[in-house]
Amino acid sequence: MSGPEQVLRLVDQLGFCHAFTPEPPDHPFPVAAVPALFELLPTDDEDTRWDWAWTWKDSFLESGRLYYAKLVQRKPTYVSSQMLPRFYAMVGNLGDEDDCLNAREEARIGAFACTIYERIAASGPTSTIELGRHFAVSRTTLDRALTELQTAMLLVPAGTRPEGPRRYTYVWDTFARRFPAAVAAAASLARSRATEEVVLHYLQLAGAASEQHICRALPIPAFLVTNALNQLQSRGLVARCPAHTPPRRH
Repeated sequence: MSGPEQVLRLVDQLGFCHAFTPEPPDHPFPVAAVPALFELLPTDDEDTRWDWAWTWKDSFLESGRLYYAKLVQRKPTYVSSQMLPRFYAMVGNLGDEDDCLNAREEARIGAFACTIYERIAASGPTSTIELGRHFAVSRTTLDRALTELQTAMLLVPAGTRPEGPRRYTYVWDTFARRFPAAVAAAASLARSRATEEVVLHYLQLAGAASEQHICRALPIPAFLVTNALNQLQSRGLVARCPAHTPPRRH
């Protein structure tokens, strides 16, 4: 793999993957549940990996050719154009004004995140620096809210702007404005069915994963994951493995 076109083909083949490094090491199996770009780059040099991956990521943000945001495990994630409507329907979005309220009612985002979303929806693309100046909050508070909005698929990074020498700030826009085709395609998908498809694809990538791990990885209420697994099991598409019981000590 040596450029953005190869990344596009890879994400199309996988459906989704982490944009940089693997999932946190708390995964109960010896391999990462979702593939990561760093695992597939033809170099062992850490600086080269970050240089390549960061440069390609910036090109996708500017062009909008590939979805990139914090999503699976709240880590930066690439999602293919085929899987993107399924993720969008899974989180319960419809592409209308009530999406933010619905996410708030499900406790997926907080009140401050809703305020940020409403400002960007009304005013257009806005940088992190501009948001910080307008709301006069700490960077930690702002970053937490922006992560909530990304995992709720309400906001996406849509580019960067220079912020002094060798620094930059993200520019944020609404998902619906940035990916209207995905919003339109998601309109015909029931939330329950979209969740089943994402969960099944997650398991196909992972090979195996506990229900608890899937619940932590996907930005939706746990009952939706449980319902999806029950439906997939009833159709013979997944099987629940018996819980491992450690041997008794005598």
